[in-house]
Amino acid sequence: MSTVVAVRSADGIVIGAETLLMQGEARLGHAYGDNPKLFLVGHSCIGLTGSVAHYTALIQALRSLGDDCRLGSNEEVFNTFTRVHKRLKDDFFLNPKKQPDDPYEANHISALVANGSGIYGVYAHREVLNFGRFWANGTGRPYALGAMHAAWQLGGERPDALTVARQGLAAAMEFDRGSGGEMRLYRFEVGSNAAPQPVD
Repeated sequence: MSTVVAVRSADGIVIGAETLLMQGEARLGHAYGDNPKLFLVGHSCIGLTGSVAHYTALIQALRSLGDDCRLGSNEEVFNTFTRVHKRLKDDFFLNPKKQPDDPYEANHISALVANGSGIYGVYAHREVLNFGRFWANGTGRPYALGAMHAAWQLGGERPDALTVARQGLAAAMEFDRGSGGEMRLYRFEVGSNAAPQPVD
């Protein structure tokens, strides 16, 4: 239960998440510990939703690839997550079973990847989607998408990525019971290989 948003506009690419952690019915806000959902890997930022078990295993597996962790296009993201899938099974004991009629072995991952090249969604069967404006993952997604759509329209010809991302997170944190705490956001320059800048 979480919300991660990402927005791409002419002025930059922003990825953000809230900090609430759910343990069953218990809500653990930011005051009870730093529970990040955004992770820096090379020149990219990865936002995770779903099982907290993925957070450490997936990020360690990605970082262990070193320079082979390439996330600058749909093909690179797909290839990197395919290599990581084997590592998750062999070294971190991922249980890939889901449904018998699934077309491919599942990894149960729901991630948004952002960097200077764009925004990519990665999902359970390693399918990779590229988002040209904005997207959201997690239980707060319907609220975030609605708010981001409205903010994007209000932005006219040059929507501000940071404003759109903040509006999406604010709506999810207001209405989704699994989202709350504080906002964490990072901004990238479009087309740059530079590391992201944290946003207050």
